[in-house]
Amino acid sequence: MATQKMSRDWMEVFIGIGVIIFIAFLVIPPMATRVATKEIQRYRECQVAAREDCKASIVWRLYDIALIQSGAINLTNSAYQQEIQGLIGSGRAKTLLRTSDNAAIIDTSELVGQNPGADGFYRPNGGEELEVKATITGNPDEVLLYLVPKGVETAGIPEKAGVMKAEGTNYSTKVLIPNGYVGELEIRAVGPGKEQSQLYFDIAAQ
Repeated sequence: MATQKMSRDWMEVFIGIGVIIFIAFLVIPPMATRVATKEIQRYRECQVAAREDCKASIVWRLYDIALIQSGAINLTNSAYQQEIQGLIGSGRAKTLLRTSDNAAIIDTSELVGQNPGADGFYRPNGGEELEVKATITGNPDEVLLYLVPKGVETAGIPEKAGVMKAEGTNYSTKVLIPNGYVGELEIRAVGPGKEQSQLYFDIAAQ
């Protein structure tokens, strides 16, 4: 009887080990992959301010480490350029987004003294002020500038950087570009009412 009980105990142990192995190798990896994929997708959407739940997670930090290890801190690295293009993209840059036809229209915009590179990025000097001009019609209540960074804990979260002063339909101001800044510069015309118009520039400070 003691031998049979011991056999049952060992059988239960082996079954338990088998269940643990099954969970460890067949269940956890797919679940972890799905979670990581969703987090990276959230990371990417936050880069373009497409969502507001942009609190950084451990997956974000690991992803940033992977970017750095792959040479992401080097602005001349082609893999880095491709990664940046994938994250914040050039598709939204210089494209006017409006909440409706009643929103103000950003007719023209200019980063004074700057021209985009072949990849669509403007490269102002970090730590210096950049003059921004725009012509806006439609009577907005105010015109604001935002910096939308990438690759940091606040990635994808717009940070107010200035208010553009109006002279008729002409607006202008200067904004301080942080050293090493990579992300977007957003012109946001607010109003009339709850309407908004947004225009983006891809920025990589040099």
